[in-house]
Amino acid sequence: MEGVKKEGSFLQTIGAILLVVVCIWIGYKVLVWGYDKTRPKSWTLFTYSTETPDTYYLVNRIEVYKSQTVCIEKGIAMTSGLGSFECGYDCRYRSEYGVEVCNRVCGRRGCRD
Repeated sequence: MEGVKKEGSFLQTIGAILLVVVCIWIGYKVLVWGYDKTRPKSWTLFTYSTETPDTYYLVNRIEVYKSQTVCIEKGIAMTSGLGSFECGYDCRYRSEYGVEVCNRVCGRRGCRD
């Protein structure tokens, strides 16, 4: 009889641990999803030391611009004579690619999605 009790309490303990782990995982996913949906979206200015934008020659990353126009004007001012720039909207660093991924990117030659 004691062997059955010990086995039953062991299974209950394992079940409780699994339940806690699943609850923590679901809570984490909900928090990450909620943050991504509510995080403020802005324009990010990227400046480069080369005449064409190239991530290997990134000099600055400034994420504070509320409008595309202001970001582009600042990019022109910061790179006049030297270098190039891009303004990206809603950018996030993607570690699996090793680069920033933006929903929209604008520069001297126009915009692309």
